[in-house]
Amino acid sequence: MKNINIGIAKSVVSGKLRDDYISTKKINESKNIASHFYFLIENSEILRNQFSVYCNLEKKHIESDVTASKYIDDNLSNVSKYSVKSIQEANKRLESYITESDIEGKIEVNKIQLYEAINNLILENAKKSEGSADPDLLYESYNTVLNHIKTNKKEEKEIISEDTLTSGLDMDMIIELAINKFNSKYSKLDENELKIINILAVGDLSNKKEMFESLKEDSLNLISNINKKGIEDKINETIDKISKMEYNDITSTKDVISLYELKNNLT
Repeated sequence: MKNINIGIAKSVVSGKLRDDYISTKKINESKNIASHFYFLIENSEILRNQFSVYCNLEKKHIESDVTASKYIDDNLSNVSKYSVKSIQEANKRLESYITESDIEGKIEVNKIQLYEAINNLILENAKKSEGSADPDLLYESYNTVLNHIKTNKKEEKEIISEDTLTSGLDMDMIIELAINKFNSKYSKLDENELKIINILAVGDLSNKKEMFESLKEDSLNLISNINKKGIEDKINETIDKISKMEYNDITSTKDVISLYELKNNLT
């Protein structure tokens, strides 16, 4: 497959997780694929460093040409020590996660173009030291990434709202949180956990608030019925902390999962 790269592979894996968790199909299969994918990234220095470059360049927003260019160069320096051959061999290991049918119509065209531009930058920079770089391709790819960083308005720390929670990057965050939180304790998700993920991923604001308030009320009722002997201060402190919790769209995913885990541990 042409131009195999981490950006496309990550989007494919995240897309499968999202679709299967929401539709409740092939959940364990998709979870295993994701686990294998991230295990592969974690245990390959080249893939791990490339992964950081892709994430940084995709999420960043800098309006200044000079500062954005410096940011791109600094990121590329983290993978500049690798040869073209070693990069291509590492990327070839991603083949099993990508098919043409996983990409066509499922990943936004502008994302594909960005990922290919980042891939070109990494490879052409490696070719420079070997004297075989394509200057035109390098220039075009650099401009594509530079323009993305200058116009990108989706930097997670700046914009997280009800609308963006259903977009690609934020959906990845929801799925990743769910996997890490729920499956660290349970071998597979039950109906309640699937419902929570479904509402967090595709529910409207009223659904999310209703779920949050319900979990909050259940947790308070359960804590209030605990035998307080010897731990009165700690119990009262916990009750006070939960009572003061209010729905916050930015932290809703983490708050809901924390309340669910608390409720589950008390029952």
